[in-house]
Amino acid sequence: MAQHGAAMGIEFRGKGINVALAPMIFGGDPYLSGEAAFEVITGIQSQGVQVLHSMASFEDQINGSYACENDKTLNGILKSEFEFPGYVMSDWWGTHSTLSVNSGLDARAFILTFIHIFADATGISTDDNARRHFTGFRYGTTYFGQTLVNAVQSGSVPQTRIDDMALRILAAWYLVGQDSGFPTVNFDAWNINDPVNTHVNVQADHKTIIRNIGQASTVLLKNAKNALPLVSPKSIGIVGNGAGPSSRGPNGYTDRSGDDGVLAMVGAQDFSQPLDAITAKANAAGATVSSSLSDTDLNAAANVASGKDVALVFITADSGEGYLTVEGNAGDRNDLKAWHGGDALVAKVASANSNTVIIVNSVGPILMEAWIDHINVTAVVWSGLPGQEAGVNSWLAFLIKYLINLTGNSVTDILYGLYNPSGRLPYTIGKTASDYAAQVIYSSSSSILPIPYDEGLFVDYRHFDKNSITPRFEFGFGLSYTTFQYSSINISGSTIGGSAPTGSALDPW
Repeated sequence: MAQHGAAMGIEFRGKGINVALAPMIFGGDPYLSGEAAFEVITGIQSQGVQVLHSMASFEDQINGSYACENDKTLNGILKSEFEFPGYVMSDWWGTHSTLSVNSGLDARAFILTFIHIFADATGISTDDNARRHFTGFRYGTTYFGQTLVNAVQSGSVPQTRIDDMALRILAAWYLVGQDSGFPTVNFDAWNINDPVNTHVNVQADHKTIIRNIGQASTVLLKNAKNALPLVSPKSIGIVGNGAGPSSRGPNGYTDRSGDDGVLAMVGAQDFSQPLDAITAKANAAGATVSSSLSDTDLNAAANVASGKDVALVFITADSGEGYLTVEGNAGDRNDLKAWHGGDALVAKVASANSNTVIIVNSVGPILMEAWIDHINVTAVVWSGLPGQEAGVNSWLAFLIKYLINLTGNSVTDILYGLYNPSGRLPYTIGKTASDYAAQVIYSSSSSILPIPYDEGLFVDYRHFDKNSITPRFEFGFGLSYTTFQYSSINISGSTIGGSAPTGSALDPW
């Protein structure tokens, strides 16, 4: 994870990016998430790049006030109790008033050029390209800029608060050494024809790191009859849109708002699709490969799978953000089902081939009860969110939502046993949607839906344990190709006598 962070830091720095909006963290255990974030952040910052995760508010509120201007959360907890010395930035469209700065907000999205603005004030050399490209984006009302100046002049915002904002932002600038020798911005993501785009290649050998991450993080969920690793199959059927390329190319959908082809975290220029990687491996071994990249043509899927030594089925489940609607899913997923009728696709292939292997590319848990116990479904490989090496399988979804991976070789390495799967689930996969603590609310008369978080820490596996719910696959589950056997185990000793420990020794941290 630290190597992954360092590689990203090198790429950010090479493009002249001062601040990486990363990492996005989720999973069923806060300690695991925290440790993962620490490693990635340390890696990024080791390259002189700041790491920032915005306060994702949009319209979200905490106890009745917007998240980015909640005084108790920002000033009371974060900056006072936690003694956080850095700066707080809102998410896009997450700032709702100028006086939010009094409640602890230090910067808003698109105004990270505060760094440059304050640098001007302190005589530090600034980058005109950065100022031009990152302050030029306008969207409606602004609560900073001249509006903030007016608030200071009227006394609504104390000058000391502005000083504190500047101190926090500039402290981060100096902390990672961006005051000297930092590259200038050499791209404009909003205008590919701008002369500033010098197309600096910052990838180096990072595909090797990505491939290693993909191998190490793949989770093997089922492996009946020793179906995997594949041992010299002479014929292979590959089924599913997720095995091939997008019909529009890697950047064909606005902000990646499409589930078409390999489901990756972020578009990349050079993808290794599973179909290509598996075909190359199979052909080298003298095997033949047939394919159907349609999720809905069930007859074609059955024909491809029929008579083959093994059938590989790729199914997917996508999501996005609130401003994106993907195939009727506004923002997050509507349910926990595989997209494009994935259950029906698996069932059809399994009816035609007695050695059906399922590869899942998904943003989170999906329900598998429709086919997980099917006698012909011999193996399930949880490939999460692949990327540039997806064919190899690169999955770090439990960790980050910004990784640009390589897409086609990782899963091939796992399928053929070139790498022994060692990944573990970072969340629980239940048997029904009702197994989970949170349920989807599909309609509401309120513009801002009140959601009481009264479950406390009892989320994911804690919720399952508390309520004695048997999951399909528990948090931390994962198989490998290694078998273990214990024999002649003897236990000696006695539980009689002694005293139970007390005090800090009981603290697991």
